[in-house]
Amino acid sequence: MLRRFMKDAAIYGIGMILVRSISFFLLPFYTDVLAPDDFGVIDILNVSMLLVNLCIPLEISQAIARFYQDLPNKKEKKDYASTSLWFTFFSLSLFALVCIPFTRQISIILFNNNQYKNIVLLYIPYILVYGIQYLMQNQLRWMLKSKAYAINSLLLTLTTLITTIILVLYFHLGIQGVIIGQLCGVLIGAVIALYACRETYAFNFNLHALQIMLRFSLPLVPSSISVLVMNYINRLMLKSLMGITEVGLYGVAYRISSPVSAILLALQTALIPIIYAEYYKPETPRDLEQIFRIFIAFAIA
Repeated sequence: MLRRFMKDAAIYGIGMILVRSISFFLLPFYTDVLAPDDFGVIDILNVSMLLVNLCIPLEISQAIARFYQDLPNKKEKKDYASTSLWFTFFSLSLFALVCIPFTRQISIILFNNNQYKNIVLLYIPYILVYGIQYLMQNQLRWMLKSKAYAINSLLLTLTTLITTIILVLYFHLGIQGVIIGQLCGVLIGAVIALYACRETYAFNFNLHALQIMLRFSLPLVPSSISVLVMNYINRLMLKSLMGITEVGLYGVAYRISSPVSAILLALQTALIPIIYAEYYKPETPRDLEQIFRIFIAFAIA
């Protein structure tokens, strides 16, 4: 287990550090072409997107993580994975169709005015595609395909950045160019993840499997929302007390520190799938103890 963890953590870590570093070094470009208000709008939309992807697919990705390795054969694994994919697709599609007529009202709720209604309308497809891409990319983790996951993340980021630079710098689309760039990135990420999982997904929908997964994942939704609130309440409070410009300035500062957090995120990303895959082995508690001792020694230093 320790060897597998070290290998996967290194792969995830290199990929995440590259992704965060690319974004970090391009930050002067973004601050040159975007206003602080634009950063604030993007951050509030991103928080909203994360909340939607917790509440609408009902954390079914967590259920796949729990059950996938325990399923006895490829057919059942394909049933569970495919059911989670179609459930996510249909639930987010329904959400998008319901939201499209109410972009003005959503803009007022998020930003206290309706001037961003067109931005909200542009962002709704991104929420849909991101949710699907997120599920499929996580499927690579549960299948222990760390290299495919890292490659997917890197290509998604490069596509997003290249598209954004072209749209913002040469077509002067501003915040709209940023959102279109994000949409292009997750579209590429979804296609790559789907290809990597091509033997896992099919046109299958198993209602019994869905019931089992939702019984596991539904109770996790409130706790996941609590974690989201804990991580992003600062932005929401800034918007409420000081305005969208202060959210943008804070967002820039947060992005400066983002490469550091990639190391911890890589360890978390590598460890969770391995625990689900090997929790039943008698040596797993001892291996976890060793992993945490090593981690604490480096973290304290």
